[in-house]
Amino acid sequence: MHLRADQDTQQEPPPAAFSAIWDLPELYKNKENPFIQKFDLVGR
Repeated sequence: MHLRADQDTQQEPPPAAFSAIWDLPELYKNKENPFIQKFDLVGR
C-alpha cells in the first residue's frame, strides 16, 4: 500500500444513531391548526 503525504489516512466515523433524527428538520406542519402550525428540531 502506497500513501502520499497529501492523502487523508483517517476515515470518518459512522454516523450516530440520532443523526437521522437531526436530519429531519420539520416534524409537523399544519397551517390550519390554530395552536401549532409548525414544529422543528434545531441544533445538535
